[in-house]
Amino acid sequence: MASIRSLLRRLTSRPDPAISDRGQRIQRNEHDSARQRVLELGRQRQAEYRYERRDR
Repeated sequence: MASIRSLLRRLTSRPDPAISDRGQRIQRNEHDSARQRVLELGRQRQAEYRYERRDR
């Protein structure tokens, strides 16, 4: 059973939720929030660029 879980984890490249610990959850949350910040920055820059282009 453990070998099946490790094989599934390797194939899907995601940790098995039954085995995941608190550290992995915190790391995933940090990754998600960093990703959101990057996406928001991209949206903001795109909006600024559009605003600048409109003035020309």
